[in-house]
Amino acid sequence: MDMILDEIISDHKLVFKKKSTIIAATAAAGEDHLHEDQDLVDVLLQLQESSDLQFQLTTDHIKAVIMEMYSTGSETSASTIEWTISELMKNPRAMEKAQAEIRQVVA
Repeated sequence: MDMILDEIISDHKLVFKKKSTIIAATAAAGEDHLHEDQDLVDVLLQLQESSDLQFQLTTDHIKAVIMEMYSTGSETSASTIEWTISELMKNPRAMEKAQAEIRQVVA
């Protein structure tokens, strides 16, 4: 997993470097497009490079945030599905209605 996170971060750094080079040319014209189309990783990498923080933002910190975002999203979905199935098992009438609706839509 660590290699995947390293790849995500290095890809973002590469894109940001290329984007910065292109934008430097347009900055002379008074245009600032550096902050367009940024995602969370881009923002964290910019914070890492900035010296405005009261603490050092390391690559491990960024990896932890990425992992937290992924796990939070998938855990929520899994918990919802698990809860739904357990409720359907407790209520056979609701289970039959759900099965009938699924068969009607899928068939």
